Amino acid sequence: CRVISEACLQLRVCSCEFSRKHVFIVFRCTLRQWDADISALLTPQEEAFQKAAEEVKVLKNKPSDSELGELYGLYKQVTVGDVNTDRPGMFDFTGKAKWDAWNAKKGVSKEDAMAAYVALVEKLKAKDGV
Repeated sequence: CRVISEACLQLRVCSCEFSRKHVFIVFRCTLRQWDADISALLTPQEEAFQKAAEEVKVLKNKPSDSELGELYGLYKQVTVGDVNTDRPGMFDFTGKAKWDAWNAKKGVSKEDAMAAYVALVEKLKAKDGV
């Protein structure tokens, strides 16, 4: 077996007689330690984005449909990149609205989308509070 170890994670890749590989992942830490290790790998902008993504879930008032669309489009642009699926059918109104919001962000860089997402969440927090 080949073993790759990190502080909280051990990955074992073992080959059997039929050339199939088996991957065993052994977690050797608590979730809190894991979060701390992952956070150390994030840029300040990525940390701000993750924090904003959590804060938007606990806003006092639900954002408007246009604000929700903007948040969705920016979030998908950050996490996936340019839209990579076909537009939903004509009776899937919610799916089409989400797809359109995401497609509107086509070509926006991950960094710019993160900055816009964080700024929008800050605006919503200032307007409605957390």
